[in-house]
Amino acid sequence: FNVWSTYQVTPKFKLGGGLEFKGKRTVYSPQVANANSVFTGTVFTPNTAPRYTRFDMMAAYELSKKISLRVNVKNLTNKVYYDALYDNGGFAIPSNRRSATVSVDYTF
Repeated sequence: FNVWSTYQVTPKFKLGGGLEFKGKRTVYSPQVANANSVFTGTVFTPNTAPRYTRFDMMAAYELSKKISLRVNVKNLTNKVYYDALYDNGGFAIPSNRRSATVSVDYTF
């Protein structure tokens, strides 16, 4: 799940923050109806990617009626987690570390 909220600190300044949570996920599952029959004498136990919680934040400042500046920081805790999973290849892609994006919005 994902939760996000913002707070208007002053008429020109806004802060926001949120979190994204993902539970434990299967990284690989065989494409056959009865997976245990493929693994003779054993029970198939798929690899799993661990659950994670990622914290993000945002600050925005309105320079004028038409121009605003925004800074977003993703993965505040700089934690390594597995973001993308590929069922047919049995591997997971690690996330990016902490990153920041600065943007300028112009409304016309």
